Amino acid sequence: MFCRHASLADSIISCFIVNNTMGFHPRYVLKSDLEMVPCLDLLGHRTPNCFVRRGSSNVQAELEALGSMMHGLAEGDAAVIFPEGSRANPAKRERELSRLAERHPERHARLSSLQRLIPPKPAGAQAMLDAAPGADVITVWHEGLDGLDTFPGMLQALSERKVTAHVVVTVHPRTEVPGGDGFAEWIDRRWVEMDEAVAQFTQVAGV
Repeated sequence: MFCRHASLADSIISCFIVNNTMGFHPRYVLKSDLEMVPCLDLLGHRTPNCFVRRGSSNVQAELEALGSMMHGLAEGDAAVIFPEGSRANPAKRERELSRLAERHPERHARLSSLQRLIPPKPAGAQAMLDAAPGADVITVWHEGLDGLDTFPGMLQALSERKVTAHVVVTVHPRTEVPGGDGFAEWIDRRWVEMDEAVAQFTQVAGV
């Protein structure tokens, strides 16, 4: 499951969708900083989750850990990752787009229109799919939680309005998801589609 990341509530929402709505047992990709939270450290290591070190000098080891998390993935399981790697906000979006312009001009050309989401990082998601060749892909986007990416932002939003989230889940059969060099373009296209959908829904809702 590839989820948009825009708020502190995203993990709760995705868990509700996976567990309560779809009836799957979730496995999560989490940033290693969360190991400092005792309950996440305890539960996260007792179930097949993966704590990744962002900015690690050994990227290959992190990708192999993601692949290992997928071992034993059964029909009733779902692995969840936030491919953006961080909660979206305008500053992060501009920073990531500038980085792509320097390092991957072809991806920048595909993603330069993003207004709400930030560019996905395809390597981790692809490592997960490579380790589970029979798994379908689910993409998830939501609208209504922008600005709730920090605790002050969340407290301010909750004090000013009733927060309502609109969540869209799409299943992509594995036969429609390319591997190898084609995967980065595939996930980029999905991110542009989700970005456009968020903008359109926001405009209709008058947010």
